[in-house]
Amino acid sequence: AAMAAEPAAATPEARNRQIKVNLGRRLLDDPVVYLAQLADDERAYLDRQRGHLLPDLQRATGLEPEVRAEGLALADPDGDATDIGLPEEGTDGHLTLLLATHLGDRLRGDGAFTTTVEDLVRRTRSLIREHQSHWRKEVTQPGADAVLTARVLARLAGLGLIRLGEDGLVRPLPAIGRYAMAA
Repeated sequence: AAMAAEPAAATPEARNRQIKVNLGRRLLDDPVVYLAQLADDERAYLDRQRGHLLPDLQRATGLEPEVRAEGLALADPDGDATDIGLPEEGTDGHLTLLLATHLGDRLRGDGAFTTTVEDLVRRTRSLIREHQSHWRKEVTQPGADAVLTARVLARLAGLGLIRLGEDGLVRPLPAIGRYAMAA
């Protein structure tokens, strides 16, 4: 740990440079950087320097900055730098969009909305009945609903759209709101 740790910055300029590098890394690595996850000094730096940091990252990478009230993301318009895609074709992709839309709609209606994995498995079961003629036939096999739901939740968590609790709770995060259905 000591070898991997960055030394403390000795001057305010060095600290600002360290914050800039760390924020840049997070924006490039994480699908979404939520403001609530930032330390106070990182948030203050971002408030002051966002107008410089984001255009620099955009010029260097070709990624499109998305600034929202809850945080920031660098979107990959070409999909070249994306390891987990959404939307995606096929049964898993369609189900992912349907569940993301459901969670986004619910979160929009109640900012403190949470659900359980079991509730989402039931929702998946219902969606299988509705879409089985368009989805691969294995979705009707016993237990497929739980397997598909687990895959979808892992994808959504990997994209920073939900948080999975060890207690079986699923908490949609604000960025999932982009998948909410319009009225």
